[in-house]
Amino acid sequence: MIKLGEKIKSLRKQKNISQEVFANYLGVSFQAVSKWENGITMPDVTMIPAIASFFCVSTDELFDFNLFEMEKHVEAICHESWKYREDDPARSERILRDGLQRFPGNDIILNNLLYTLGHL
Repeated sequence: MIKLGEKIKSLRKQKNISQEVFANYLGVSFQAVSKWENGITMPDVTMIPAIASFFCVSTDELFDFNLFEMEKHVEAICHESWKYREDDPARSERILRDGLQRFPGNDIILNNLLYTLGHL
């Protein structure tokens, strides 16, 4: 779940600026910023670069995206699935399908799932 509003609020407080100052920079109302921070709405996708620039962070950091951490989780999912591939292929498949729910379209998990399905 993306917690963009929480991240914006945290970065704004670190800079010690009000919602109004931040809103003026972006050309939106302070109510819009408040709604973002409270998870009621999300900023328009076209505003993401300006928000990241304002806080001097990358868009990855803004969204708390960490490729290394994601790869570790994917590896753990595939390793867990591998343990059950021979004795309980249905469980192996469930683990991989759950992994795809968490990391949609991940090639590594998809390849493991295809291998597993091909050996049922």
